[in-house]
Amino acid sequence: MIPFEIIDLEKGFINLDHFRTVLLEHGFKFELKELGSQPESWSLYDDGKKDFSHKGVQIYLTMNFLPERKVIIVTVKKTIFSEYADTFLNNVKKYYPEKRLEPKPDIKDGKVVGNKGYVIIYTRKDSNLTVGFDQNDNGDYVFTFSLPKKSL
Repeated sequence: MIPFEIIDLEKGFINLDHFRTVLLEHGFKFELKELGSQPESWSLYDDGKKDFSHKGVQIYLTMNFLPERKVIIVTVKKTIFSEYADTFLNNVKKYYPEKRLEPKPDIKDGKVVGNKGYVIIYTRKDSNLTVGFDQNDNGDYVFTFSLPKKSL
């Protein structure tokens, strides 16, 4: 099961409505947030059940939320969509073959107080887009697709 292709996500940085359409076509539900307060949120639920314990994929679109970057965050709950999580990670590795590590800051009270480990950053020579990969405390896969606004 592949809810969307990476190329569709990349197109979303140029044409957000294209990516929204792909999400709707693949069963994602828009979760209304207060305008201006939160990024746009989309969810895919296991077996159509719409409660938190069955939320398998969560996507945040933050195109205008950050002043210098456009960001799409994809979180895949490994306990629900294990095969998809691994397939998506493998597709990211194939599509963005260059990789490096960046420290993951430990932030307390708004200040960086240390390092909590590392995030893998995937890139491609012909693209300004970067993909950060990390696993949260629950083992879920978190992908952060990021593009500087000046490169659009």
